[in-house]
Amino acid sequence: MRQAGVTLIESGSIEHAEIHAVLEPALSNLCARVSQVYVHLDADVFDPTVAPANTYQPKGGLTVQQIEEALDAIGRVLCIRAAGVAASDPACDPTGRAADVLTRIVERLLVASGV
Repeated sequence: MRQAGVTLIESGSIEHAEIHAVLEPALSNLCARVSQVYVHLDADVFDPTVAPANTYQPKGGLTVQQIEEALDAIGRVLCIRAAGVAASDPACDPTGRAADVLTRIVERLLVASGV
């Protein structure tokens, strides 16, 4: 993946740092190559205590605030042309908490994309 110019950012590196500081090098690299992006978000990136998305979701995922900050950081430097949110299983979310979180994230994606 590195040979293709893909930067992998482990969730652990975000845990104790400001999200924009962690993303800045990757976004800078990406901005040198493109001006528009597609943002894909699997719902299991969230910690299951925040948004129970599916049975594959490990503990120690990201918070809503961290994802919102990441989307804002992307939207400040790149044009978000399209986005997708996936990997949410309603059977794993009997209270609707993940659905509420994902609705909030889609709204933030729209703001970050300038819609």
